[in-house]
Amino acid sequence: MAAVARPFATLLGVVTSLMLVTGFLLWARSGFATPPYVFMRGPWPQVAFFVTGVAQLASGLVVAIRRPDLPVGRLGLLFAAIVSLGALMNSYLAFAGQATSVPLPSA
Repeated sequence: MAAVARPFATLLGVVTSLMLVTGFLLWARSGFATPPYVFMRGPWPQVAFFVTGVAQLASGLVVAIRRPDLPVGRLGLLFAAIVSLGALMNSYLAFAGQATSVPLPSA
């Protein structure tokens, strides 16, 4: 099990960190605009997405690589991937909502 768990954890960690970096860059490109949601006011909900993603990614990677026999590390990484996907989608919405010169496909 450890022979499969460590490479899986590493791959999921790399994919999750790429989603976080891409999301942050999109959000920065939008001028840190608020995504067009009713319940999002100001930048703090988006900051919370990124902080949660980074914290869960770090703790999930530590547990999944150090103790590959425990499923809690892989669950932490899965949660980090889901939160990072949400942050990426919100960043894309904020980016698409701004007037940019980059053509984007409709969401």
